[in-house]
Amino acid sequence: MSLVESWSAIHCLAGRMLKEYVSKHSEYKGEAIDCDALILKAKEDLSYGRFDQSEREFPLNVFQGKEDFEEGVEYHFNASVRQFVAAKMVYENDMKYVVKEFSDYEQEELIYKLGKDMIAKYSCAIQHTAACDVLKYLKSNLPKILSKNMRKANEDKKYAERVLLTAIVKEIIKGHRPKDGWSGAVVASQDITKKIIALNEICPLPIEHDENKLFDKVSKLIELEPSVIKVYKEAAKNSREDPAALRRVKFGKW
Repeated sequence: MSLVESWSAIHCLAGRMLKEYVSKHSEYKGEAIDCDALILKAKEDLSYGRFDQSEREFPLNVFQGKEDFEEGVEYHFNASVRQFVAAKMVYENDMKYVVKEFSDYEQEELIYKLGKDMIAKYSCAIQHTAACDVLKYLKSNLPKILSKNMRKANEDKKYAERVLLTAIVKEIIKGHRPKDGWSGAVVASQDITKKIIALNEICPLPIEHDENKLFDKVSKLIELEPSVIKVYKEAAKNSREDPAALRRVKFGKW
């Protein structure tokens, strides 16, 4: 196997992921998307530099509001397509050029550097697909989460924050619990808080951003909110664990 052929797995993976994600996005849009045309356009954009160069550093572009969520979805989708194609082009063009034009002695180091670049572009594409999926989820679910009880809130931002935070905490408990569960409610609160902080960095939400204050609010939900307690007990490592043990912690006002 030649030096170039050893990198074919990444090239094939980028191609497969690209087609799968275009198909997934086509279902989301409810219309057919010409994958070949997208790839051709991406190659042209990459060749002529007709794209935002900062997407290679994966800036955490944030789009708030109903219309802007869709703008964000399209931005990250197009960026992911370009970076998948960019990874493929490293293999198809750059590596084969090195084999043709450079001596065997020079090839090893050059191809290794190109391989690292190909992996970086592939990883960048994956991050953009993840950001795209997050925005799709928020676009579909955020209005439902907030509107259900918004009339009761009387435009009360604190109430709206509690409704949204409760929904997020429950989703994290159900979908992101460690394999062996949490050792206790305090540890669970700390872990959930860190996950919400990470989510806020990707897409800021109208909830508390200070980590200590957010931990305080998450802890109170696990201790006092019946719907959260129910989900927590079902997911906890030991379902007999009593979240009321958290009452030893002094909480500030909500």
